[in-house]
Amino acid sequence: MSELAREREALSRACVKAMRAKGLSFKRLADEIGVSSFITAAALLGQMALPKEVAAKAAKALGITEAEGFLTEMRSKMVNRQQLNEIALRMGLKKITLYNKSDSSLKVSQIFGNTLEALVGAIYLDKGYKKTSKWVAERIILPHMYMEDLELLEINHKNKLYGWANKNGKALEFETIHEHIENGRRLFTIAAVVDGQAVAEGRAFNKKDASQIAAQIAVEKLGIGKDPEDAE
Repeated sequence: MSELAREREALSRACVKAMRAKGLSFKRLADEIGVSSFITAAALLGQMALPKEVAAKAAKALGITEAEGFLTEMRSKMVNRQQLNEIALRMGLKKITLYNKSDSSLKVSQIFGNTLEALVGAIYLDKGYKKTSKWVAERIILPHMYMEDLELLEINHKNKLYGWANKNGKALEFETIHEHIENGRRLFTIAAVVDGQAVAEGRAFNKKDASQIAAQIAVEKLGIGKDPEDAE
């Protein structure tokens, strides 16, 4: 079971415990938050998600804050640069975006994810929060984001690599091995170095992204997470 799945189970238990402590039934809680008993029960048992405003009402009614860690992690995964870039490509934004196709540096950028963010911002300025929220839900979240996939999505490869290094007594460092100006922007090459040996390199327009890319490649090369013993 993934860490997020365990957190979701813990949150469900906390919700049920809070209901019992307050003497609330699913029907009574449903009446308070304005949705059906079925939806309330399914959501608190971890089978479906509640809209943001309804979830806030439920948390207030139950007096719990355990959702914060789980929701923060899920939100981070939803707005992750690589995730948004892939969604933008599936939505077809590449076909309607004007960009310099001869600029090779854009191959390591998340330009289409940035385009998607700009599009959402433009809709917000034009239509306001409610219509933008509805558009995001219908065009981005419902067709492209699934709870099961988000739970399995690994976005902090550096933490995973550091965990493996600590467990196996390895010395891990991230070193900047090259940087130069490409089309007016500084491009960094970062190496993931294990016991003094570079095992992977990542390139990006900032050191944070470059090191995450290097860590992701290193995790794949070392087979970390594929086997309980984490074979090298």
